[in-house]
Amino acid sequence: MNLDGELILLKSGKGFSRARISKFIMEQGDPVIIASDKHPAPRFIEKVASSFSAKLIYPEENVSRLEKAKMAKGFEEKNSTDDSRLWSNQHEKDALVAVLFAWKRISRLMDRVDAKLRKFRRRKDFEQMNYFVKSGVILHKRNIDSFLKRFIKVNKQQDQL
Repeated sequence: MNLDGELILLKSGKGFSRARISKFIMEQGDPVIIASDKHPAPRFIEKVASSFSAKLIYPEENVSRLEKAKMAKGFEEKNSTDDSRLWSNQHEKDALVAVLFAWKRISRLMDRVDAKLRKFRRRKDFEQMNYFVKSGVILHKRNIDSFLKRFIKVNKQQDQL
């Protein structure tokens, strides 16, 4: 899922090494959050998050199968464009639930960032600004304006070079 709440890819496999998983993640983009549906997050997931310096988000208690089913079905009803399932097995459904849980945790913050960034939408570098500010706010727990100012300052310096 990207920082705008859009599902990018949902995929699972067996027996992947941490290196193979990391490579796969990097092919999709630079992760800001790694999510788990387990409490506490498995050590393997902690290591993956740490290797990317990503924020690890997991629930305060394990999510029940019934709650997982509700969350996945609700997302699927809103986002599926045809009759096929978004997930092909339980692992993918669990991964979707982990992502949905993480999104629920950060969505209000992302809404506030979006509100601040609305006046900058016409900038040619808006996508970079959007990512910089959102990832900075998530990872460094600082206010939105500080990252917005930092982005503008760095871009002015680069334009002068």
